[in-house]
Amino acid sequence: MNALEITRLTKFFNRVAALDNVSFEVPEGCVAGLVGPNGAGKTTLFSLLAGFLQPSSGGFRLFGEESERLTRTSGTGAISILPQDARFLTQISIFRHFIWYARLMGFSPAEAEEEARRVLKEVDLLEAGNKQGDQLSHGMHKRMAIAQTLIGSAKIILLDEPTAGLDPAQARNIRELVRSLKGRQTVLVSSHNLDEIADICDHVVILDKGKLVSSENLSDFTRETAKITFTLASEATGAVLQAILGLSLISDASLSLDLKKLVCIVDSRHIDNADLVTSVVGVLSANGLSFTDIRKGSTLEERFLDITDGNA
Repeated sequence: MNALEITRLTKFFNRVAALDNVSFEVPEGCVAGLVGPNGAGKTTLFSLLAGFLQPSSGGFRLFGEESERLTRTSGTGAISILPQDARFLTQISIFRHFIWYARLMGFSPAEAEEEARRVLKEVDLLEAGNKQGDQLSHGMHKRMAIAQTLIGSAKIILLDEPTAGLDPAQARNIRELVRSLKGRQTVLVSSHNLDEIADICDHVVILDKGKLVSSENLSDFTRETAKITFTLASEATGAVLQAILGLSLISDASLSLDLKKLVCIVDSRHIDNADLVTSVVGVLSANGLSFTDIRKGSTLEERFLDITDGNA
């Protein structure tokens, strides 16, 4: 089943289309990455899904239910969102914040306290629940903000730049937390960090200038280019490149500027042909070269830059 089905979603601001006839689906239980250059429409899409804005035309369905009907029949809690600049009040503790949010979602007083403890434990910050917003480190603040989105176990969670501004260790903790949600809830993550999207997501949605460019399984998307890249342990020579170009299954080949990456272009029908890899390895070995890594397809960044006009 699809968790989210968006159909011809369009939003105009002063006659300018921030989103233009966008349609795509997100499978249930996956972590999907939403990427695109600045101004692509990512924030507008999140705002429409969260109900902060109304579409100019089009709409979306959550688990087969029209969004308007779901709101009327199920109340709040179907979608939870973490805005990029989420903040907490400084006058009350995070624990009291969470109880208040849970009460707004229909929990009884006792249930709200239990739910607050549950989500704080989920992000491993139960001991910090008595702190106020201005007493949290930046990394703790982000984890608390994500914990807030977990209150009520929303079916779909929207995370806008969840690791922005974090150091590597803090960002890793957030990525691990997002991975832990996979299969339990559906998560849509907006990020400019394409390596991060490739690391945690199994589906990718790409917007550019308000239009949908691609929406597909991440592994299929990155393997769409019939490319095999060999990372070499030492520098190759022009003679090695010429020998690779002479192989029957190789359409084209090139070396990186440092001569330590060999990129082979092949017919997509042969990308999984074991004889192809064997023949390339044979040429490398005959020339005294070894390799440290083989990658089939392109990186997310390479594919992204191929099909959009801007940087993530």
